[in-house]
Amino acid sequence: GVQVIRAVRVFRALRLVTRFKGMRRLVEALGKTLPRMAGITALLSLIIYIFSVMFTEFFRDDKLSEPYFARLDGSLLTSFQMITFDSWAEIAREVMAVQSWAWLPFVSFILITGFMV
Repeated sequence: GVQVIRAVRVFRALRLVTRFKGMRRLVEALGKTLPRMAGITALLSLIIYIFSVMFTEFFRDDKLSEPYFARLDGSLLTSFQMITFDSWAEIAREVMAVQSWAWLPFVSFILITGFMV
């Protein structure tokens, strides 16, 4: 009953897309960009995974970086946090307090993913 009515509403909205030329162009453009976006998303996901494994291997034994890089799932979350530029410098500084060379993987990650995002 209710689900059928909701489905009809969706089809009514789709019918509007075909009526308005501007909306049709917008939907067509979105459809054309999706395959390219899928490739970029897959590449970005692979880069995030590679760097997360690297961060976990490099920094899991440090007490200061334990909340960020002790396990792979934490490293993935921290990597996602860093590509959104959400206090990535603070995380890097905490790790660099223990290992001074740690700036290299952090800056590399930000530079590589910054161009993709």
